[in-house]
Amino acid sequence: MHKYKALIVDDEHSGRAVLSRLLQLYTPELELIGTAGTIESARDLISTEHPDIVFLDIRMNQESGFDLLEDEMHRSFALIFVTGHDEYAIPAIRAEAVDYLLKPVDVLELKQAVERAKKKLHTVPASVRETGESVFTEGSLTVHLHSQVLIVHPEDVVYAEANRRYCKVVLADGRCFTVPKSLSELQELWPARRKFCRISRGILLNVKYVESYSKTWPCLIHVAGGMTFQVSRRKKAEVLAVLGE
Repeated sequence: MHKYKALIVDDEHSGRAVLSRLLQLYTPELELIGTAGTIESARDLISTEHPDIVFLDIRMNQESGFDLLEDEMHRSFALIFVTGHDEYAIPAIRAEAVDYLLKPVDVLELKQAVERAKKKLHTVPASVRETGESVFTEGSLTVHLHSQVLIVHPEDVVYAEANRRYCKVVLADGRCFTVPKSLSELQELWPARRKFCRISRGILLNVKYVESYSKTWPCLIHVAGGMTFQVSRRKKAEVLAVLGE
């Protein structure tokens, strides 16, 4: 059985314990890779463990579960809200959560939410189906487009954007395509020495195309072609250091 990595984010120990037990009893396809009582610890676990599904509380002491999503606009995990408050359903929909569970959690609703999350994780973007397979060749990305083979050189890439388990790659000439590769794989292919910088969890940017940027918050980067990106708070110092080289 394929195991999906799950993370629970809840400031209450009892909430984490109860949901952990429910997952253990009723969702054997999930592997609980950790629990977090704060937004900061949740960010760290997401960064290191790369969960497939995140169960997220909303009201957490002085924090909000929505704070976690600030750096996760291009998240690769499926999101399920688990909360004792029913007034956040509309913001949850806007956050593209696959489900919104009210405490105490109903077992049937939990299992249905997990099935929706699994379905979302396995949904392949149409652009991936059209693009086909891709391979790495000495720093270049070789993409098989039906009967053609496209060799993408790193200097021609403006940015790559995470789309769950896939990435959209945008070229300087305006072409774009989606490849079945993670952003981490592309980052290894195009390391910092090639002037690629991870400006947020979901964007890998070629600084060659940066025209201007702001040092204050929000930290915005303006790129050739009229595009603008916002640097995440956690990446700001690192990005400014690369841009200042």
